[in-house]
Amino acid sequence: MLTLKYTFEASVHEMSRLLSEEGYPSRIVWVQPGHVVYYRRRLYVHVPNTTITAMVARSYFRAGFDQGLGLTVDAICQLGQLTCCSVFVPENAVQARRLGLDRDDVRMSVLVEPVPAKRIDNPVIWAILRWLGRRNTPVVARLFRDA
Repeated sequence: MLTLKYTFEASVHEMSRLLSEEGYPSRIVWVQPGHVVYYRRRLYVHVPNTTITAMVARSYFRAGFDQGLGLTVDAICQLGQLTCCSVFVPENAVQARRLGLDRDDVRMSVLVEPVPAKRIDNPVIWAILRWLGRRNTPVVARLFRDA
């Protein structure tokens, strides 16, 4: 786990370095909870538009600082030669303190072992997997610190 005080671009660079050191692919794709499904002991990821997901991650990053709560950047899973990462902003000062975040902290974390995932590009298959995996949302929520 690493704590930094940087811009979004510098944090992405530092996260890429950390990922590489920990045996993850250093290329990042940004995801949100709605992009990940857990079904039959496997993670599936659907990233509709990487440009938009990167813009959303950047806006969360900015919100973490604007609210004075800090934020975390977490490696969620490995998708081939990419690492799926997510930005998490605490809901309030109590949650930020529980995570040990100061107002301008960027905490980065990776799991000890990369969790492999399968990319799903077909929207029909994705809709079916989301429906089939709907009861496993607590598993996905824990990956995104939403639990």
